[in-house]
Amino acid sequence: MNRIKTFFISFIILFGLFVAVSCSTPGTYFVGVKYAGEPETSIQGTALIGMQSFLDKREEESKNFIGARIVGKGRKELFMSSQASVADSVTSAFKEYAEKRGFEVKSISGWDFSPEGLKTVDKGLKYVLGGHIEKLRCDATKRVGRTNMVLEIKITTYVGSVETGSVKKRPFEIKLKRTDPTFGAPGLEKFVNEALAKVIANTLADLN
Repeated sequence: MNRIKTFFISFIILFGLFVAVSCSTPGTYFVGVKYAGEPETSIQGTALIGMQSFLDKREEESKNFIGARIVGKGRKELFMSSQASVADSVTSAFKEYAEKRGFEVKSISGWDFSPEGLKTVDKGLKYVLGGHIEKLRCDATKRVGRTNMVLEIKITTYVGSVETGSVKKRPFEIKLKRTDPTFGAPGLEKFVNEALAKVIANTLADLN
C-alpha cells in the first residue's frame, strides 16, 4: 500500500514539474555579435582607417533583434544583440578585425559612400569604411532532440581609398542552415559570428 501511495505521489510531482516547464515563459538569448577568429595577414607599418557606423535598413521592430526560436505552439524565444543595436555590433566587429590587422581606427560620420565624399573626410585617413545592413536574422525551430536554424545575412560594404579617390562596393548575401542537437547561446553566437567573419575578411583582408 505504501509503495502504491509513494508511486502516485511521485507521479503527481513529476507531472507538476512537466506542466511547469511546458507552460514556462520562453526566455531571451543575448547574442554577442563580434569578429570570430584571427586575420591571416597584418599590414606593413601603420595606417589610419575611418570607420562609419553601419546603417540598419532591416525591417525589424527592434534594432537589436536578431531572430527567434519557435519552441511550441504560440511560444518562442527571442535572439537579441547584447549591444544597443545590431548596427553597433556589426560596426564593432569590423573595427576589431581592422585593429587586429594593425590599423588605427577612427570613428567618422557624414560619408555618403561616393568618391566625391572622400574629398571631405579627415586628413590623415588612408581608407574609409561604411555600409548598410539589409538583413541579419536567424530563425530557428525546436524539434525533438534538435533545433533547426536558418541564418541570413545581407550586407553591403563600401571601402574608399582616400589616396586614389576610388570606392569599392561589395554586396554580400549569405544563407546558411544548421541543425544543433544541443542548442544554446554559445552555439548560436558561433553560428552568427563565423558567417559575419567571412563578410568582414572579404571586405578588409586586401587592404594594406
